[in-house]
Amino acid sequence: MQRLKLFSVLCLAALNFQGCASYTEETRDIRQLYRGDQFQTALEKLDASTIKNEDKNRLLYRLEKAMILDRMGDFKKSRNLLIEADKIADELYTVSISRTAASFVMNDGAMDYSGEDYEKVAIHTQLALSFIGTNELESARVQAKKINNKLHEINQQYEKNKNRYSEDAFARFLSGLIFEARGELDDAIIDYGRALELYSSEYARFVVGGVPAALVSSYAQVLSKTWAHRQVGGP
Repeated sequence: MQRLKLFSVLCLAALNFQGCASYTEETRDIRQLYRGDQFQTALEKLDASTIKNEDKNRLLYRLEKAMILDRMGDFKKSRNLLIEADKIADELYTVSISRTAASFVMNDGAMDYSGEDYEKVAIHTQLALSFIGTNELESARVQAKKINNKLHEINQQYEKNKNRYSEDAFARFLSGLIFEARGELDDAIIDYGRALELYSSEYARFVVGGVPAALVSSYAQVLSKTWAHRQVGGP
């Protein structure tokens, strides 16, 4: 459990805003304040920005504000915003599918921002990290399952275009840690194994230093625990 909490703290410290080019210019100052740990000022600037008041940016606003509030320690409000963001993302995805089916044409600038695929996964990753930080492992487990479900959905979307984002090595690693902490070793092995594959293949050119040593160690430990358990007659 201690290893899981340490990992979550390091991950939260490393997380930065994610977003689209259409609003990067406006939020540049907010992001700089966030990275400089000036969270209250960043929050005030966000709430005074056009992002808050434009209905098409309601998903973006919640994603941005949730990240700031989490770093300020207001976990309840942060989680509520992320849960709202998840519902909005699902709603907007359904709308986009309907428009595509009907060959609906609309100016991109007038459309609601429906979120990038990695942001939809990051909603559950952030929620899982938040719950780990407050020792709510059952809630973290629920989010780990949602990470896997969301990745499966995305994989189904891009069956014919494997170059698109359809997996997340970090999310798989985190999910594995949560399952291991809860003693669900078979699920942990699956997610650790998938994370290892990803870091060794698609992620190899992006990750400095190769496969994270912590992942290799965690995977080996779980395999060892499982083997030992089965040697003494466990299922």
